[in-house]
Amino acid sequence: MLTDNNVSELVENMKIIFLGPIKKAEELLKGEVPVLCHICENGKATPTELARKYALSTARIATILNRLEAKELIVRVHDNRDRRKVFIYLTDKGKELATVKINALHQHMNDLLNMLGEEDGKEYIRLTRKVAAYMKQQL
Repeated sequence: MLTDNNVSELVENMKIIFLGPIKKAEELLKGEVPVLCHICENGKATPTELARKYALSTARIATILNRLEAKELIVRVHDNRDRRKVFIYLTDKGKELATVKINALHQHMNDLLNMLGEEDGKEYIRLTRKVAAYMKQQL
């Protein structure tokens, strides 16, 4: 049976594994890296889409987008047919930074899997796939 200590250890380990590479991104603040990378991988996004994806309030997303815009990493473009709808696109500077962050994350994960070795690496992937499926159901 898992104890509260097991849960606490897991939480701390997950912070190190997943937030470690993001914390190195000193030029970006909390929440900015995932938003930037999402837009890069999808070409564009809406504030509502981002809020749903990251389970954040629209106010929190607006704050993140305002900071990214101030850093000239994104631009907001109103839909021609419905001026209420806004699409978020990356600037060239934003694309460059997002690409650097995505590549760094891939390298971090590659290093992690190499450290684990083939058998443990495959098991880690299997377990994270299972956890991801569970998390998708919860959202």
